[in-house]
Amino acid sequence: MKELPSSGDEAEVFSVEIFLSIYLEFTVLVFLYCIMNVFSLQIQGVLDSDSYVACRS
Repeated sequence: MKELPSSGDEAEVFSVEIFLSIYLEFTVLVFLYCIMNVFSLQIQGVLDSDSYVACRS
């Protein structure tokens, strides 16, 4: 295992990199979650399209 850098600047950069990687993973998860929601809503819309047209007319 690599030794942690002793100087403050390098340690700060290291923590920023960890933060960015976690932030990116979180953003991708939220993005995928939104896509799944939209996709399931579209599937429900296709399944309910007949009743939707009946309600509108």
